[in-house]
Amino acid sequence: MIDTVVIPNLKVYYNNFQKELLGWGGAITGSELLDDGIYFEIQFGGVISEIMSTLFKHHYDEYFKE
Repeated sequence: MIDTVVIPNLKVYYNNFQKELLGWGGAITGSELLDDGIYFEIQFGGVISEIMSTLFKHHYDEYFKE
C-alpha cells in the first residue's frame, strides 16, 4: 500500500510521454489487491482549465455541470 502527501516535483506525462502535465504537485495512493490486480491513483493539483477540459473532459463537465 502507498499513500503519499503532495509531492511537488512529481512528474506526470501524457500523449505517450510527449508532454508533461503541469501543476503544483500530485499525491499517489494505491494498493495491490489480491484478486483484482494492482490499483493506483494519482491526484494532481493546479492543472489549468484548458488542459482539464481537454484531457479530463468527463471530470471537467461533471464539476462545472456543462
